[in-house]
Amino acid sequence: MKDREAPSLASADEAIVATLQQTDWLVAGHPHSAGSDLERVTCQSQIKKLTLTLLTALLLAPLAALHAADSLTSYTADNVPQNVVDLWKDVDARKDALETKVVKEWRENGVVCRYVIFKVGTFKGADSRIAAFYCFPEGAKKAPAFVWAHGGGQRADRERGLYFAKQGYATVDI
Repeated sequence: MKDREAPSLASADEAIVATLQQTDWLVAGHPHSAGSDLERVTCQSQIKKLTLTLLTALLLAPLAALHAADSLTSYTADNVPQNVVDLWKDVDARKDALETKVVKEWRENGVVCRYVIFKVGTFKGADSRIAAFYCFPEGAKKAPAFVWAHGGGQRADRERGLYFAKQGYATVDI
C-alpha cells in the first residue's frame, strides 16, 4: 500500500485534506480503493463521522444506564397521572434506602424535634430528597403517629409538629 496525495479541494476542506494526505488510501477490499480521489475523500469523511457517532454513543451509554435505574418517573403531557392510584402504581418504596440524615435535633417543652432529610428515590440519575420535621413526645417509646403532607405552595411547619407532639402524637411534617 502506498500513500497518495489527497485531492485539492475548497479552502474549507483543506484541514481534512491535510489529515488525509497522511492516510494510506488503498484499503484491501474497500469499494473506493480504486476510485477517484474525491470518492476516497468523501468515503473517509463518512468513516470519520461514523466513528465519531459510535464514540459518542459509547460515551453516553453509561448515562442511559443511570436513568434506567431511576425509581421515580418523569411525566409528559401525554402521561400525567389522573388519580392517586395511577400516581403511585409504578412506585416501589422499597427500591431505594431512605438514607435518613438528622440535620438538627433539639428539645422544646417536653418534645424532641428533629429536622431530617431523607431519600425518596432516584430521578434522572440523581438522588431525590425531602426535608421534614419529625417531632415526638420526649421519652415516648410508642405513640400514635401521623404524616402531615402539605399541599402545593406550602412547606413543612415545625410549629405544627410541636403542637401535636405536646398532645402525645409523633408527627412527620413534610
